[in-house]
Amino acid sequence: MPALDKDPARTISAGGRSFTAGAFSASLKKVLECSSGGFDGDKLARCVSDNFDILELSSEENRAFFTAYYVPEFDAGLKADDTYRYPLYSPPGDLVAVKLFPLGPDFRTAVFRGRIDEGKKLVSYYTRRDIDGSGALARKDLEIAYLKDPLDVLILQIQGSGRLVFGEGTVRLAAYAGKNGHPYRSIGRYMADNGMLPAEEVSWANIRNYLKARPETLEEVLYSNPSYVFFSLRDAGAVSGSLGLPLTPVHSIAVDKRHVPPLSLCLIALRRPVVGDDGLVKSFVPMTELAFAMDEGSAIQGPARVDIFLGAGMEAEKLAGTLRGEGNLYLLAPRQEP
Repeated sequence: MPALDKDPARTISAGGRSFTAGAFSASLKKVLECSSGGFDGDKLARCVSDNFDILELSSEENRAFFTAYYVPEFDAGLKADDTYRYPLYSPPGDLVAVKLFPLGPDFRTAVFRGRIDEGKKLVSYYTRRDIDGSGALARKDLEIAYLKDPLDVLILQIQGSGRLVFGEGTVRLAAYAGKNGHPYRSIGRYMADNGMLPAEEVSWANIRNYLKARPETLEEVLYSNPSYVFFSLRDAGAVSGSLGLPLTPVHSIAVDKRHVPPLSLCLIALRRPVVGDDGLVKSFVPMTELAFAMDEGSAIQGPARVDIFLGAGMEAEKLAGTLRGEGNLYLLAPRQEP
């Protein structure tokens, strides 16, 4: 609640309703009071219903689409050598972010990321091909760590943060620090569309195996995604989202803040895959959870697009690689008295 109480008069608008952060915080505190004596599912459900209106942000025509992300872990080096050859970059000094809200309400949260070129013109920033293929950022003292595999670099960028384990046993967090502004393109979809993998077999394990067996396709596949993410090194601890607040597995989600306001409380309902030890989906079970909108991502675009944070570890990795499907998304707004 402290994040909401900082500016209680701030207006939150979504689902056809507007309410203040203060009213939202007051309703949340009432629900927490209901839970103070220990968990009671029926009591909690009644308390939520008494204090919140549940507004559906998805519909039969526009179902919510869910994916998931996790905190990967990679061996890393602080200096380039024969093993650790692929750099992670800190935000470059020539990267500029121009807020576009003066252009009108449709651009309220839009940001153009680019650079000033030699002709003093504002242009798009370098793409993945420019950075990793042509060395656009090489020899600028921006490298903060190196990984063994370029696919690991891409996975870390897609997940947004990850743990780096250095040779002496030190663990640091590579935390999201910015992006180049180009749209995210799924390499899994690219591979499926170009006949490299059947759509139903796209997974990180299968992508990795395919690229290892056919290294001549590596650059084509990686460069199909022009988006690029920059990092900072931090002490390994709680993972924070774009709001700078710690994320909680399952109960923190990334959304498009143009449609779902930051710190909104949402109810998500979908079918969660049950994944076997072989990494294949065995069945599906219902999943209904309360979650706060605490993060965002390049691939998370649209009014009913949700990415669920799953935490760290092998189980989180397996589930994140297979959770992909439709469901329902609801916003919990402070109850309006009739």
